[in-house]
Amino acid sequence: EIGRRAARMILDYDGTVRRETMGVELVVRASTGPAPKA
Repeated sequence: EIGRRAARMILDYDGTVRRETMGVELVVRASTGPAPKA
């Protein structure tokens, strides 16, 4: 039960960080033009 709750918290946090990172990448890409794909 505790492990499942911790896993859910980690997944939610990871999803939030990933969403913020994608937002930053979109802003950078829009301001610098086409960026090479990693």
